[in-house]
Formats: sequence, C-alpha cells, structure tokens
Amino acid sequence: MIDTFSATPSSLNLPQGRVGPIGDVTWLKWTFCRSEHTAMQMSLSRVQRNVTVCSGSIKKLEWIDSYNKGPIMPKRKAYIVEHLDEELEEWSSLEYKAIAEESHASGSDFWLTSVPQTLKLPEPLASTKGLQVHHQSVEEICSDRKDKVCLLDPSASEDLTPEDGDRFEVFLFGGILGADPPLDRTAILRNKGFEGRRLGKPQMTTDTAVRVTRTVVQDRVPLQEIPYVDWPEIKINKHESTEMPFRYVKDSGGQPIMPKGMVDLIKNDAERGFGDVLAE
Repeated sequence: MIDTFSATPSSLNLPQGRVGPIGDVTWLKWTFCRSEHTAMQMSLSRVQRNVTVCSGSIKKLEWIDSYNKGPIMPKRKAYIVEHLDEELEEWSSLEYKAIAEESHASGSDFWLTSVPQTLKLPEPLASTKGLQVHHQSVEEICSDRKDKVCLLDPSASEDLTPEDGDRFEVFLFGGILGADPPLDRTAILRNKGFEGRRLGKPQMTTDTAVRVTRTVVQDRVPLQEIPYVDWPEIKINKHESTEMPFRYVKDSGGQPIMPKGMVDLIKNDAERGFGDVLAE
C-alpha cells in the first residue's frame, strides 16, 4: 500500500534512518525530496498519517507489513539462542540475562527464539535491556539468509576465527547447551543446514559460549588467546565444595565469569545435587 501526502510533525517521533527488528512491527519506508530513509515504529496504526522528521518533506510513504513474517535481520551482530525447552529453569534465566546485558553493552543484539507462547519469562529477565524475545524459530526468521548464520557446534570441523566476524552476521546457539554430560541438542539445529564452527572441545555454559564467540568475532581475539578456567571449584561452605564441569572465561582476577546470582543459586541447590539441577 502506498500513500502520497504532505507530512506534518506529530507525537510519533520517528528518527531518521533508524532500523530495528523487534517482534511484529510495521515497517515504514519514506522518501524525502533529497534522500531515502527507513524507520520502524511499534504498533503503528494505518490510520495515522503524520510523522516527525528532522528535515525535509515526505513525498511518498510505503507500508511494509512484517506481521507473522518475523523481524528483519540487523546489520550489527546478533546472537541467537534457540530455546529448546518447554520450560525455563532459574539457572538458564540467569544465563540469558547475562547474555542480554553483555550483548547490549557491546552494541550487539540478543534474540531468544522459539519461546513457547505459554512460557512467561520472569520479570528480572523480561525487563533486561538488550533482550528480544521471539516465538518463531530461527529457521523461520533467517530463512532468506542462512548463509549469514553461523551455528556454534561442538561437532563442527572448523574452529571459530576472527575472520568469521566478517563472513557471518548471526551466531546461533542451541539452548540448553550447559548440560553434563552434553545432550547434543545442537543436533536439532545442525540438521537444519546451518554452517557450523566450534569453540573447542570442553563443554561451555550457554552464556560462556556467547561470551567467547563475541570476544572472537567482535574483539578479534583468537580462541586460543582467551584466558580460560576449566572445571572450577565453588566453595559451598567450610567443609563442602562442588566442581563445575564446564569451561569458563577468566576475569582479571583469575576467577570464572558467571552470571550474577549463579554462585548463590549453586549453593542453595547444593543439597539437591548439581546434577539434578541440570537434569531438570
């Protein structure tokens, strides 16, 4: 649908040149006398005909409906976790929150896909900056650009390199990754034909896998130069400790980087046994 009209300022306040994929939206493409810009506005009604622009007058407005077609892929890096579970355990929620916060801080996107319509995210996660939740699968969202998607796959034949940051725009992870022993849930995505890269042999938690990938493709640090700690020991109390069966990235103090609240969660669940927590 194309409408031709003279625009006047209004409260919609759409900035020039903004592109952003967030759920089911209506995309606008407006043509200025001097240049073209694309923008997005959530829940924009077809009845509304006025937009605020920085300069120039609009001579043509083209509506592009993306409802049920999924978000338009971003130009900046996106990290996608395909949620492969009907539920969301607390430890997984903490990991997703950490991924969203770190992605937002690094200027990249974090998408949680295949989230069941019936799954209500806990408020601390749902309100996290940088989190984008989609009920569609990554296969639906990325159907027109599979060649730009890199699946982080322990069974891949090649390691991830900084150069992969130039080749791929989206980095895909199968959740739940952090299980011991590994459940190979990534096989579900592998069978869909995405090109794979590996992060090494040791099993990583989901947030660690995203953290390592971002360090390689955005910070251009080779895998082998990232400081790791394997199977760190977490003190429960004076007499007890538990060993985490995963590889983590070290912080500046030599400690494993974990999501906020994870150590407390581990301690609280120590009586039940860590293996039982991961098996849920």
